[in-house]
Amino acid sequence: MAANRGKTLEKNFKSLCDAESVRAGFSYHRFPDAMSGSFTVAPADFLIENSGVTKLVECKETQYPSRMPYQNFRADQVARMKKWKQAGMQSKVIIHHTKEGGYRLVDVDFFVERDLSKGSWFFTEPAQFKTLQEVFIELLK
Repeated sequence: MAANRGKTLEKNFKSLCDAESVRAGFSYHRFPDAMSGSFTVAPADFLIENSGVTKLVECKETQYPSRMPYQNFRADQVARMKKWKQAGMQSKVIIHHTKEGGYRLVDVDFFVERDLSKGSWFFTEPAQFKTLQEVFIELLK
């Protein structure tokens, strides 16, 4: 089931984007991925535009309350998002802690360094948000 990690979060995030799309200042694009049969590598799960600000958004899920295994976010995915950030686009990662139920909104820069002796990125603070709606509101700022 690891191959489907993040799919529930992606579906729920897309629903929020669909609802927000009725507003003239917001638009989004859901990039197709390998699960949908695409052979083209996407820079992230979503591209959103809100009032003139464009962001890449990647959706990730982990069962752990204070860490995310490196295998959940491959180095080539991080590098693609980092390249877009270097070109001037904001690149954000939404993390859903599935057992706890909390969410984080993290800049892609956090994921660039990998200490291979650890196997995961560790978060020192508790999850920032209780709901995906709260994350979405923060993302639109």
